[in-house]
Amino acid sequence: MSKSRCFVDIMASNAGVTGTCHVLPIKLPNKEECKIAIDCGMFQGNVNGKNDDGDIIDKLNRNLIFDPSTLDALLISHNHIDHTGRIPLLCKKGFRGKIYLSEDTKTLLPYALNDSCSVLNNLAEMRNTKALYNESDVSQALSQTESLHFKRKTKINDYTTVTLFQNGHLIGAALILVQIKYPGENQINLLFTGDWNNKNVFLDVQKLPEWVLDLPLTVIIESTYGTSNSSDVHECLADNVARCIRSGGTVVIPAFALGRFQEILYLIKEMQRQKYLSSDISIWGDGKLGINYTKLMLEGKVLVKPSMMDFLPDNFNFVDKPTRNKLLVDTSSKIIVTTSGSGSYGPAIAYIPEYAKRKNAQIHFTSLFTPEGSLAYKLKNTKKGEAVDIGGRKIILQADTFYTGEISAHAKGDELIEFLKKFKNLQYVLVNHGEPDVKEKFSDRILKEIDVKEVGILNRDYVFRIGAYGLEKTINTKYK
Repeated sequence: MSKSRCFVDIMASNAGVTGTCHVLPIKLPNKEECKIAIDCGMFQGNVNGKNDDGDIIDKLNRNLIFDPSTLDALLISHNHIDHTGRIPLLCKKGFRGKIYLSEDTKTLLPYALNDSCSVLNNLAEMRNTKALYNESDVSQALSQTESLHFKRKTKINDYTTVTLFQNGHLIGAALILVQIKYPGENQINLLFTGDWNNKNVFLDVQKLPEWVLDLPLTVIIESTYGTSNSSDVHECLADNVARCIRSGGTVVIPAFALGRFQEILYLIKEMQRQKYLSSDISIWGDGKLGINYTKLMLEGKVLVKPSMMDFLPDNFNFVDKPTRNKLLVDTSSKIIVTTSGSGSYGPAIAYIPEYAKRKNAQIHFTSLFTPEGSLAYKLKNTKKGEAVDIGGRKIILQADTFYTGEISAHAKGDELIEFLKKFKNLQYVLVNHGEPDVKEKFSDRILKEIDVKEVGILNRDYVFRIGAYGLEKTINTKYK
């Protein structure tokens, strides 16, 4: 193959769901090179103990698949820690280029990274290791951010542009279009979905413009729920909550701090409006990050459609530490919405051990995906009446536990397929951000239902090259 042609390699740092980071070395016929990364997320899973998966996760987080000092720019899809959590490490190791992100993500990111830094410092102290990064690394990373307007092209260099488009997955979330154009060469167009959804209760999600749908395009698409369909989703949260409250119990709902936390509060408000839940029942919101994000939304600091500005239920209270201590021993009926979504961090690690041993309690996770090693995973694999180890405490699980995907911010398999069908000149699809078996099955479905030349599965073992010779796959010798 001639080395004078224009091409881009796509390298992935993860094989599963967390730790998302794609590196794009771009080679130009004039011998110039440019290296761009899409996201730089944290690997998450079991982080307790020294002789378990915590060591593996820690090693994955510390090792990058490239030299950060050689990176020209970083593009961020959205403000979730599995997509942003290692940005300060990138800067700590020498990255000094610009970090491009949407305006709302720029507003939200400082809260996420400072919270992550605090969590990492606590974990390092527990494990007697050095933290992944510190406050000064976070400050350095934030100083390199530059916000972009949706739908406006921005030049990364003379031959590469990036355009962000609104994504319903999360407030501030973006689809990222990277376009590489060199004189005499066919333009290379790459669209990264990040985590994707076509709807969001807090937003009027804009559609992709026709000029994007007309491009000869390679789409790099997520597959978290690629093997499920929207018709498979069983809406049970409201019924389960109402049943527990009617019996005088307490419901604990672990929730991701941004998006899920606020949407659950809105669902409870709707239950009150429909007289399905009494407004006399006290509703509590706990978790510094969830509270901060909620206040940003209520204050109009990030985009929320006007009709959704008033989403807090009646009889709602934010929780501080003294109040939390009271709630842990309180026996009255109530609803507690608490960070984190997997139950492994934040105030959830205080509430779950306490309420899991109560017969008149319910713990309701709002995700079907439970990272292996997380508290959600442990409870999912423990039958009622059996013993479970929670943070070194052995208890008998007495509470009801539920898992639902009805509030998931991820599109289901059928919705992802419908999204791909909109592109009129789809060349290739690369599948990422899913468990290995899910990516395989979703890839097969794409081949059967979508008019596309080829489908590839991204993981850290292979590099996909896109250029004049189409799509090529090679072994990734750079990953360590």
